[in-house]
Amino acid sequence: MSSLPAMPPLETGWWVVAMSKEVPSDRAIKIQRFGRPMVLWRADGQIAASWDGCPHRGASFEGAAVRNGQLICPFHSFAFEKGGACTAIPCDGPEAPRRGLQLRSLRVKEEVGLVWVWVAPGEATSDLPLFPAMYGTAHCDFSALFVAPWDLVVETMLDFAHLPTVHARSIGAGMNMAIQVEHRSTEGGLVLWSPKNTPEAEGEIEWKAPASWQLRLSPKVVNVAFFVPVDAENTYVIFRFIQSFVTTPVVADLMGWLANLFNRRVVSEDRAVIEGMARTLRLFPQQDRLVAADAPIAAFRRARKGWLNPAKSKVEEEAQPAQESHGS
Repeated sequence: MSSLPAMPPLETGWWVVAMSKEVPSDRAIKIQRFGRPMVLWRADGQIAASWDGCPHRGASFEGAAVRNGQLICPFHSFAFEKGGACTAIPCDGPEAPRRGLQLRSLRVKEEVGLVWVWVAPGEATSDLPLFPAMYGTAHCDFSALFVAPWDLVVETMLDFAHLPTVHARSIGAGMNMAIQVEHRSTEGGLVLWSPKNTPEAEGEIEWKAPASWQLRLSPKVVNVAFFVPVDAENTYVIFRFIQSFVTTPVVADLMGWLANLFNRRVVSEDRAVIEGMARTLRLFPQQDRLVAADAPIAAFRRARKGWLNPAKSKVEEEAQPAQESHGS
């Protein structure tokens, strides 16, 4: 059986790995991110994260119980606190030494209903890549899995030129094939806009490194998305519809649900093309020649060279930093 390609270096920063609502209060969940199994659980109201596998015998924590904020190994009931330290070895008694039994914990935050993990060794050196529209407005989320490398998925979301073809029956209906797109770099990001539609000051699409995307539909309606590699050939994406003109809870929830019915259709149109591209480029990588309308993609690729730091742009496998508290 052939194995997947190794994960390439990733941009240093905060990556969204899950939605908060996916993490229950009484047990751990296992997810695949960055090519490795990861576990998430809640400890004293805060999210905790580590690579999967008990340091005793390697048992998986998938579905493991959480008691008094501590993760319990389903094999021998070893207990671990949110920072990764082992607090109990029942089979050896209460006085048993616990050195060398530390979880491979990850620096994690929970904010705006999302779970973020820091990618790079050491202390976090940047803020969460959030957009102002994400605070204090009604929203509705859904997720999707793409069988394609994460950067290929992102590039499609920055590609204005595919809209009138791929989305001819949805968001691209009636659009001119010849699309002029302007762009400018920001600190750790890009802003893209069509001069005929949107002033440069606002932009239609905005990107914040390492993996946050915003589509401004109007001053009160925004779509955002967060991308994370499951492994080298699969990408998990969380999409969020945000609006601020209806605030009544039930009505706002219904509006978000209806909007995401349409958004799911748009995503399915993209998925069919992206996954086909991924299969082709895996066999024929030379078939990737940009033209003038691909300026946003070229800008993204250039910018990534500045955001990447090959010596540090990886999730540190063995480090065990202390957990960040909510809102810190």
